[in-house]
Amino acid sequence: MNDMNNEGKTLIEIEHLNYRYGEEESAFLALKDLTLKINQGEFVAITGASGSGKSTLMNLLGTLATTREGVFKIEGTNTSELDPDDLSSLRNRRIGFVFQQFHLLPRLSVLENILMPSNYLQPRLDAEGRHRYYRRALELMTRLGIADQAEKLPVHLSG
Repeated sequence: MNDMNNEGKTLIEIEHLNYRYGEEESAFLALKDLTLKINQGEFVAITGASGSGKSTLMNLLGTLATTREGVFKIEGTNTSELDPDDLSSLRNRRIGFVFQQFHLLPRLSVLENILMPSNYLQPRLDAEGRHRYYRRALELMTRLGIADQAEKLPVHLSG
């Protein structure tokens, strides 16, 4: 749902961010002095030649990678100040990622794969909370026309 009052609200703010692969002198600087601001309602495309840092940037934006060089804020929260559990919680609640490659757990059903992020909330969820996520997952599968695939394993899905 688009909330007009939030239009223009800063969702992502990056200031003077560097990202290095490796240690000290042998480190490869993949991102150098990156500054970026993305507001709610904006569409952003990340383009560049192979090896230019696109995947590195996406991993940082998705909090799959972290750096202490520079500032990276999501909705005002400085990600470098979060411990791993809080960073995982932020990722789980606020970030969606569509990977280029399939990333489904082969031994779990389609429904179980969809519910996987809610597992990180399980210790804090009561039975009603878990059931609410289950109903929501089935509702989304129905909207996408894949509810009949809920119990299938990923290997049994086609293209």
